[in-house]
Amino acid sequence: MIVAEENGESVSYNALIGQIGGFWFLDSSPKRGGEDFHFIPVHIFSRLWLNGDTLRIASLEGDWLGDMIDQNKLSITHVRRDREVILTATTEELRSLVLRFVQDPGAFPDPNVMIRKK
Repeated sequence: MIVAEENGESVSYNALIGQIGGFWFLDSSPKRGGEDFHFIPVHIFSRLWLNGDTLRIASLEGDWLGDMIDQNKLSITHVRRDREVILTATTEELRSLVLRFVQDPGAFPDPNVMIRKK
């Protein structure tokens, strides 16, 4: 998958799409780290909604995740890098997490909307 910005820059990702519990998700990870020394090559987990020619994509919200862990509302294997939460859980734990919170607007907020041009 290639994400192209209006300024001409682009980033390449490895991307997999699949279903968990009847809901569609995108698992993506950058192909290269670029020049940023803060970069960590991790997977980005996003929920997908497809309706006709409209695709909505919302990534799992890091601040929501951190708040849920801090408030002991969620227990999942992770490490922290400053304020960032990096999940290190098993595939089964991650599936359980997304199924538990798939309908929570805080978990997958503000989807990007893409419309196919014909």
